[in-house]
Amino acid sequence: MYWIDWFLLVTITLLVLNLLLLHIYCRVHRMLDRRQTDKPMGLDVDPSLTEPLQTKRSFGKRCWGLLQPYLYGWMRYSTIMFGKLPGNRLRNFIFRKIFAMNITKNTVINGGCEIRSPWNITADRCVISNYCILDGRNGIVFGNDVVLGSGVHIWTEEHSVDDPYFRVLPNNKAPVNIGKHAWVCSDVTLLPGVTVGEGAVIASRACLTKDADAFGVYGGVPAKKLRQRNTDLQYQLNSKSIWHFF
Repeated sequence: MYWIDWFLLVTITLLVLNLLLLHIYCRVHRMLDRRQTDKPMGLDVDPSLTEPLQTKRSFGKRCWGLLQPYLYGWMRYSTIMFGKLPGNRLRNFIFRKIFAMNITKNTVINGGCEIRSPWNITADRCVISNYCILDGRNGIVFGNDVVLGSGVHIWTEEHSVDDPYFRVLPNNKAPVNIGKHAWVCSDVTLLPGVTVGEGAVIASRACLTKDADAFGVYGGVPAKKLRQRNTDLQYQLNSKSIWHFF
């Protein structure tokens, strides 16, 4: 049984080391993202200025540029794998403490979600159902008592279809904001820069390309306003997951 003890010791050591490195990486990346956000950049920037200038970058920045795709991919893969662990409280703890996601103990994240740049996502009392994709690269903010149905995709940047090099230009990046009591139903897609108003409902399989008015009910591709919702909303979500394991 001696080799089993060594196997367990090595496995546990590697797991702890992996969590520690992820903890450090996410906080370093959060700091870099905040510095980048603080830089003024207009929407009419010449696209040629966004091309990487390798000759003007320091050795350290070149090394970071080479390692970053691997490091970010490792972090992204880790969020997917840890997101499959049983138990909402365990997933919540890992996303808060390891991946620097700005959530509280009241946030319910069901299993199977993919969360990109979790350090740029802010939420408190809300429910994120199974198999959602949250693209936090440019920021996602949830109001209280927001519910995301299964398979919701929220994107904060996209490629420019008119750019000769098919790049992500500055005007293709924007945060997504979701107001309190909003309900984003299953398989909905929210595109970069949209704001879902307070109490708004986005019907299943809709694609929201523009802001949704408060308490409006939207559906279709692209989503259009169908009617107005009751404005007397008094419910509050709790921190208990419906499915305790996944």
